[in-house]
Amino acid sequence: TFGAPRAARADSAFLQSLRTAESDLAASDGSTVLSSINALLELATDYSGMPSDELRKELMERVLAKRAALKAQGGWDEGSYGEKEEQFLRLQRAVDPWRVTELQGPASLAILGFGPVYLGLLAVQVPPP
Repeated sequence: TFGAPRAARADSAFLQSLRTAESDLAASDGSTVLSSINALLELATDYSGMPSDELRKELMERVLAKRAALKAQGGWDEGSYGEKEEQFLRLQRAVDPWRVTELQGPASLAILGFGPVYLGLLAVQVPPP
């Protein structure tokens, strides 16, 4: 199906593999999370990302939640360096290279702050009477 949209090419085998890898991630702990991330990375690499925005968002939210939970429990790498963090970043680059999932919330609120900031900049530029 050359030229077909990626969402249309998503086959049941891929989706089944993705669901299995996601359930493995959910069941993993600090000692087994790396193999779960590697399995997801392999799927994402083989498929050149996710076939739809919904799958991308769903996967990244689950991985970010697992990362946060393990960090809270001390099961993740200390600081921002380590094997788990590096594999997480590789997975993120493969699935969500522009970090849309992570930045979508703050970016959607940026438009609300634009008006006051713009008015403030205009007020600063107006010379005092």
